[in-house]
Amino acid sequence: MSERDEAALGRVQRVDGPTAALVALTIYDREQGKRVLVFSAAPEAAELRADRPRGAAADGFVRRLRKLLVGAEVAAVERRGPAWRVRLRLRSGEASLEADEGAPVLRSLPEGKPLAGRRKLRTRAAEPGWEPVELGALAPSERPRLDPAAEGRRALRRDLVAHRKRLKRKLAAIRKDGARAEQAPGLRHEAELITAHLHRWRPGETTLRVLDWGREPAEERELALDPRRTAAEDAERRFARAKRLERGAEIAAEREAKTAAELARVEGLLARVDAGEEALEELREEARTAAVPKRQRPRRGGARGASERKPFRRFLGHGDAAILVGRSAADNDALTLSARPHHLWLHARGVRGTHVIVPLNRGQSCPPELLVDAATLAAHFSEARGEASVEVQHTPRRYVHKRKGAAAGAVTVEREKTLLLQLEPERLAWLLERERD
Repeated sequence: MSERDEAALGRVQRVDGPTAALVALTIYDREQGKRVLVFSAAPEAAELRADRPRGAAADGFVRRLRKLLVGAEVAAVERRGPAWRVRLRLRSGEASLEADEGAPVLRSLPEGKPLAGRRKLRTRAAEPGWEPVELGALAPSERPRLDPAAEGRRALRRDLVAHRKRLKRKLAAIRKDGARAEQAPGLRHEAELITAHLHRWRPGETTLRVLDWGREPAEERELALDPRRTAAEDAERRFARAKRLERGAEIAAEREAKTAAELARVEGLLARVDAGEEALEELREEARTAAVPKRQRPRRGGARGASERKPFRRFLGHGDAAILVGRSAADNDALTLSARPHHLWLHARGVRGTHVIVPLNRGQSCPPELLVDAATLAAHFSEARGEASVEVQHTPRRYVHKRKGAAAGAVTVEREKTLLLQLEPERLAWLLERERD
């Protein structure tokens, strides 16, 4: 780009598209400082503002404009009859931000080749007769304004769409958990076959020949056994796993019904927002009643776009205290190793499962109800899911160590205590419903 033209209005620092007809260019000038130039394609107009209008998230057209215009110079705002355009100096030459059938489009000058638009456009050479306009002289009636009610309705719709997406993901995960119960009859049948043929098993054997009377006609089968267990222990393990799956299916059915009802309510509310027949405040109040979270804007200086993925899920236990649950084996390491030494660490004893962290203040002991809440989540997110009683180990994070070269999620624990947890389905369902983003 050439040296800065002193006649330019400023350089583009940011591009936004708050509505389909508006483009907001945040520009900076040494003398005037930061201002926002708002171009409207319907009705055609332009104005300078001190603040940036809010609205829809950036789509492909706005992202293309950002790529082309950030760093460019705003040369002038011009008018020809009722038509308006913003003339800019890009690295590749001059361009014009103008209207085309009520929609903004960026064209090269003077040939009129389309550089960015929301639909396919033809080349249209610029016509003569454009005159520079002093923005401060614009009449108030010509200034494009965002309707506050429309802005609020768009914001509410965005929150509802995001919440609907979360509920759909949650419902799919619940149904996936419930589908595992289909394995229960087969596991129970295999356990019965092993129990009935224990007399055929010899120590050290990892397979067992059984006569499967569940098939028609009955036939011989060979069942693989866990080499770390005896045949009787293997059968007991299959019985226990079948029982866990059946218990998990009951909880999943309750959660599925509740989540499906929430999803239907949000979809109904979304349809009413789109209809635009009800007062915005009434719709907002119903969204608050339905616990629809508002979108959190990123902090200044933070990354743009989607928020950073966290290695844990966050639940609220008794007293609204946070309970952090690792998402995967690698996430278990990230969660545990980033916790403070005085935080409480929990894990289902003797089985594979997630790491659980209860953040505590220095010198604070974990309240009994909160300890049971965290232990319930540790048991649920482990291979012991659904068992009536589970041993859960817990210790301050300072006594949990990661050895060099150990597998993901594998740690050594010192000075741990063990809690024999009696599963309370009501407590578990309550905790699962209190998951927070």
